[in-house]
Amino acid sequence: GARRYVDGERRQYVNPLGYLLFTATATFLVCSMFQGAWVQGQAEAFEATWRSLRTEPDEVFRSGSPLRSLGWSSAQDLAAGIFQFFQQVQTYVGLFTCIVQACSSVSIPERTAAETLVFELYVTAQATLFLGVLGPLLFWAAPAYIGVLPIFLQVGLHTHGAGAFFGTHWRARLLPACAYLASGIVLVAGSGLLVVGAISYLA
Repeated sequence: GARRYVDGERRQYVNPLGYLLFTATATFLVCSMFQGAWVQGQAEAFEATWRSLRTEPDEVFRSGSPLRSLGWSSAQDLAAGIFQFFQQVQTYVGLFTCIVQACSSVSIPERTAAETLVFELYVTAQATLFLGVLGPLLFWAAPAYIGVLPIFLQVGLHTHGAGAFFGTHWRARLLPACAYLASGIVLVAGSGLLVVGAISYLA
């Protein structure tokens, strides 16, 4: 679809930005229905991780701790805060990663940054749609691992779609997936620095 849209077949295909906004809204509504299950599963995963490190959850949220200073008093509060944060920023995150990926993929011959951005928007929209469909199944089976599903979807769809859009050469297939992972690392690193800065300021 992305290749045909770039080639001029516009009437048969929805605008890529509109498609992304539609799928993001639909997935937002679906995930909201399963918020309780995800929060419970993620809270249990947090507690299990802390206990494996020989730290009791109550100690993590003791009075004066950085997490307590940020307004979280339990693993449930922390999981709910993370869920709500990603719900609020998911569309912006998707657009940001699309732009970063488009800039990272322009080294592929015969594709401009604008054309690559169309590809990224379509792939991200399709991954978001699949997340809305597959997410409920994972909410029931293993809600603590719902966070890794978008990564698998994005990497898989980038690798598959790149064959039709950029060419079948292994470099053309792998570069978009690598660009997605790089944009994710940049986003996580930036978010981590902001959180560390906030905790240091409040401590």
